[in-house]
Amino acid sequence: MKQVDVLIVGQGIAGTFLSFELMEAGFSVMVIDNQQGGSASRVASGVINPVTGRRVVETWKIGALLPLALDSYNRIALRLQMPPVARAVEILSVHGSEQMRDAFNKRMEAGSAYIREINVDKPGRFFNHPYGASVITPALLIDIKGLLDRYRLYLQSKQCLMACQMDWSALQLDQDRLQQYGAVSYPYGAAPEEKIQAKWIIAADGWQAGSNPYFKQLAFRYNKGEALIVDIAGLSREYIYKLRYSVVPWEGDTMTASKNLFWVGSTYQWTFEHDQPSDAFKENVLEFLDKELLLPYSVEDHLAAVRPASINRRPFAGFHEDYPQLGVLNGLGTKGCSLAPYLALGWRDLLTLGKDFDPELSLDADRH
Repeated sequence: MKQVDVLIVGQGIAGTFLSFELMEAGFSVMVIDNQQGGSASRVASGVINPVTGRRVVETWKIGALLPLALDSYNRIALRLQMPPVARAVEILSVHGSEQMRDAFNKRMEAGSAYIREINVDKPGRFFNHPYGASVITPALLIDIKGLLDRYRLYLQSKQCLMACQMDWSALQLDQDRLQQYGAVSYPYGAAPEEKIQAKWIIAADGWQAGSNPYFKQLAFRYNKGEALIVDIAGLSREYIYKLRYSVVPWEGDTMTASKNLFWVGSTYQWTFEHDQPSDAFKENVLEFLDKELLLPYSVEDHLAAVRPASINRRPFAGFHEDYPQLGVLNGLGTKGCSLAPYLALGWRDLLTLGKDFDPELSLDADRH
């Protein structure tokens, strides 16, 4: 019989930071994850953008999230003994029309800590756009795939990873043993009698929450995103380029070290038949690159995944109303890189201090 404090389902960016912060606080954990190559975290660009939308408004809690995220990524990289995985970067938001340029100018006039105008010629070196651009700064770019791969090895070295699919039907919850080992029991090993016991189980299982019988009733709003990985000779990696599609520096592997790779995406497909790459997306991006990019390029890969967002655009964090040993961390949408470190610390504070999450993140009936 193996005993841990917390059993965590999922090792995307949410499960990674959740397990990291809990272990740093002295909790014993076990992570269950089957390493789906198309998980939203592994397909994400890794950008933390402080502004959002056509109205160019600041993202939720960004003033607190940016410095916290940078500190968290620095700490986890230090723990993993790897180079920094987060770097400050400027987003070159290339205006596609006079209306877009005017929207940025109005936001600047109203006062924004994150927007400033730049020389109109700067995007012109790389892109076919006559309306200039604005710089969004500071922003962060995360090597999220490198982090997840390295952290998985770390979990394996600590014998804290079960590399398998979660079977919720095999989970046993004991209401009489709350906050004790055995409040949660799950198969561990080949023999039927072998179990792992925990005080709590927290589901950070992304869009697989749809098959989670305890949390599938939450008001998730799944959407599919896609991206092409493109080798663009001569394009500066100094910026993230935001046009109709974002063009983001991408860290490859040893096989692609000589290439100047960029992540080009993404879309929000609210209705989709599968989670695989689509020909329609690829055709649209190639048309965009042929029209807008002034440099030669070649396509190296095509990625796709489904994001677990929520209807009110706020993540889900907290305990189940009927099963107090069962928690959730999900619904981060496109903000996983900024929200995961913040919410992981929230879970740490809840389990150590009894400090509740922000009411906006509650699991109340109005979010079902």
